[in-house]
Amino acid sequence: VSYKQVSCEAEGACAGVVNVRRVVIAVPPAVLASSINFDPPLPTDQIRQMRNTATWCGDWCKVIAVFKTPFWRYQKVSSIVQPRGGPISAWWEAAAGEEENEEVSALVGLGFGAEASAALAALGGHEDKESSDLKAFVLKSLGAAFGPIVDKELVATRSMCWINEPFTFAAGAGQPGRGYGHSLLR
Repeated sequence: VSYKQVSCEAEGACAGVVNVRRVVIAVPPAVLASSINFDPPLPTDQIRQMRNTATWCGDWCKVIAVFKTPFWRYQKVSSIVQPRGGPISAWWEAAAGEEENEEVSALVGLGFGAEASAALAALGGHEDKESSDLKAFVLKSLGAAFGPIVDKELVATRSMCWINEPFTFAAGAGQPGRGYGHSLLR
């Protein structure tokens, strides 16, 4: 199958026809199969493989909590926390601020699965929007491990649930960890 022209019809992104020799599309295979139309169509086996390739980490969610200082280092305690309950399964140091010549001090929490993603998304705090619910969750989750210093040091919180992002997740029949690198995806 040969493609010599690329036609883009996306709001605000591009318009018209561009003549090219190659196109690199950097989205997960299942997202590609469910959101881009090819003319002529891609081979049936290739589309099937794309749809059956789960998005790597597609149902994961993340919280970042930014602090004034890396207080956990000053307390000489590990930044790794495994909270009991809630959408986040583990927290760890993502940045140590001036201690490591980094701009911020931050802990990151990671959750797994559609249920965790839905619970975290309900707390808000996406993109540039602060959320009192997300802040309260972070204070409870990390406060249980580190104590009241979390409230004194916390500067900002944000969250990301990839399952809610149209360019990083598409529901598919594939199992995570299977199908990546398949010859039909090259």
